[in-house]
Amino acid sequence: SWGFDRISYSGLDISQRFVETSKKKFPDNKYYCLDILVDPLGLPKFDYVVLNGVFTQKRELSFDEMFDFMKRVLLKLKSHANKGIAFNVMADPVDWKKDGSFHLPFHLLAEFLVSNFSRYFTFRQDYGLYEYTTYLYHAPVQQNQETKWNVVWATNFEDLAKTWEDHESAIPFGLDAVTYGCASGRPFGGRSVSSL
Repeated sequence: SWGFDRISYSGLDISQRFVETSKKKFPDNKYYCLDILVDPLGLPKFDYVVLNGVFTQKRELSFDEMFDFMKRVLLKLKSHANKGIAFNVMADPVDWKKDGSFHLPFHLLAEFLVSNFSRYFTFRQDYGLYEYTTYLYHAPVQQNQETKWNVVWATNFEDLAKTWEDHESAIPFGLDAVTYGCASGRPFGGRSVSSL
């Protein structure tokens, strides 16, 4: 047992079709179909908000337009995350860039986060992809001495499951998480930490 029953998972997507697809895969999860930029009041508060793949592709947008979109989404989600937000973007610098990908330099993101959220964040680019994940917290991350456990991010479901198996007794009770974009087919589209 990995303690999945201790985490309440919800999914969010702007696409009703994606929400319905995810509901078929994971019918016990709660879902919200809304545009966070238009109707943020339709979304309750969560301990953590995870956005997986939402900011990796700019498609036809310019860099500035995509950066503005990302900022607006994160600012809207700020009041919906009690403890923190995690999201990924394409890394910069890299040895090649694909047209349509959103490659965001660390310094630009850091300046935005410090100015608008907090100085408590971590960039992780050690998992072998041409992207990095940002873990943004409202307060300093302090490891609980009793449980010696903190929220983790894994690059696939097996890593997440193994981490939770290793720390099963320390998973906090009543943890809430929402992932923006629930039907993307990412590994976290599972039972507890959401992913679209």
